[in-house]
Amino acid sequence: MTRWNILPSSPDTAVKLGKLLNINPIVAQIILNRGIHSISKAKEFIGRQETDATQTFCKESLKKLYDLIQDCIHHQKPILLYGDYDVDGMTSTALMIQSLKKMGAIVHYIIPSRFTDGYGLHSRLIQTLQDQNIGLLITLDCGISNYQEIHSIKQETSASVAILDHHTLPDKLPQADVIINPKFLTPDHPLYGLCTVGIVYYVMKTFYDMDQQALPKEWLALVALGTIADVASLTGINRDYVRQGLFYLSKTPPLGIQALLKEAGHQQPVVSIRDIGFVIAPRLNASGRLAHAGIGVELLLAEDTEKAEQIAKKLELLNQDRRQIDASIFLEAKEKLKNHMDYPIIALSGHHWHPGVIGITASKLTEAFKKPTVIITEEGPIARGSARSIGAVNIFSILGQCSEFFSSFGGHKEAAGFSIDRQHIQSFIDALYHISKQAIQPDDLIPSLTIDFELKAPQISLDFIHELSQLGPFGQHNPEPVFYTEDLIPLQAKTVGNGHHLKVTFSDKNKNKIFDGIGFNLGHRVSDFYKTHHKIAFHLTCNDWMGKKNAQLQILDVQ
Repeated sequence: MTRWNILPSSPDTAVKLGKLLNINPIVAQIILNRGIHSISKAKEFIGRQETDATQTFCKESLKKLYDLIQDCIHHQKPILLYGDYDVDGMTSTALMIQSLKKMGAIVHYIIPSRFTDGYGLHSRLIQTLQDQNIGLLITLDCGISNYQEIHSIKQETSASVAILDHHTLPDKLPQADVIINPKFLTPDHPLYGLCTVGIVYYVMKTFYDMDQQALPKEWLALVALGTIADVASLTGINRDYVRQGLFYLSKTPPLGIQALLKEAGHQQPVVSIRDIGFVIAPRLNASGRLAHAGIGVELLLAEDTEKAEQIAKKLELLNQDRRQIDASIFLEAKEKLKNHMDYPIIALSGHHWHPGVIGITASKLTEAFKKPTVIITEEGPIARGSARSIGAVNIFSILGQCSEFFSSFGGHKEAAGFSIDRQHIQSFIDALYHISKQAIQPDDLIPSLTIDFELKAPQISLDFIHELSQLGPFGQHNPEPVFYTEDLIPLQAKTVGNGHHLKVTFSDKNKNKIFDGIGFNLGHRVSDFYKTHHKIAFHLTCNDWMGKKNAQLQILDVQ
């Protein structure tokens, strides 16, 4: 069962806001639901005016980084980029390479291995900096937590160090020459939600403006890709970047992305946020999960169609392997679960589970069993764990009560990761089970669905869907609007997709209008639509099939 949280309406205020902005009052109500109560903020939100970015990063830090880059260019000293192995790290690295080379810099880059290097900087980097006579090391999407490593780099090399990172600030900051991190700003600052690729774009645009040059706007395609893949907040300047980036991803995508979409069988005329989340990002991430994320950077930088297609085929094969490995771990974990269902949390370990895939498996188990899940793999030199949460459970807080077992640990309310010595795994699991019985109540496990508005059948139309599009892009901190209705009668309900999904045909109560509904992974709920009275929760989408467009309900839940 899912708990519905129906947001209160303010019809008078919504009507006034709708008139001032010349928008549908229901759209205005959703804007109010997002906590926006001023005309200027509402105009920013729907793209009628640009986000106010007159507030900026620390000007002294920006000037120092600019001077360090110019000094390297002037003295022909190489700049080394060190990017993370996720999509934000890949896109940050690719964008920074392009930007610096266009300025005339000599640029090298390193993407660490998830398996041999782990997250962040490592001491072996010192030898590389010395051997290549690096003038400036720039860390991308990492570095803010590497106090000791950066201290050693400053002691043992002549390289300057700049950190561009968006992760939480530690108690003790590294002794870098420059740190640019939006977490220094207040949460209401328009730049606060930037992930690293957005930081890179903003910083390099500032530098190009100083040199009276134009940073190519097509590079916003990389910003949109990294921002969506990193599930960054779609507030502030991120909305502008993603809105424009989606346009360029559809109009003039990088050669590598064109090849990747072609290999994946994508045939839509535009690239959507869903395409990034379910088509592009998984294939790029497959390189870092199963092989090396440098492959993803190569794809993003590819300037030759044949080379782009070769890399895209390699990524497609890696993604297929990732799916098979995930399916295998999922089945094995389900079998192990038979003896572990008495607790409000799932905690399992396996000897040969792939460390690059356990996070995906944890998510699937959480969804399937409606419990927070911790998966540990004992493959590799050190055991690694990945955790996912559900409902009101703060998995980071619960794991924090077991932190004495971990050699490293990080995360947030919904997800966390850690490394652990093998000899401590069973003691950790026993402690976790004990803590979870006290910390997790049955109500905490009930997933919730926040609903924006009740719709009547006459309000469902293609015109209304078009008006809703003004509220996009949708994502973190700007969820796609959820509606509910009691105004529709199911005429036919059946399962599709080997029984996994649900397809329903509805009519209004007067049987004047017909609507199609699709419920992904809701095939098991088909019998609910044989009953006479329903409340249906849904997203409202446009189904474009063979050039014919129809309003479609993407069913989320039924009561």
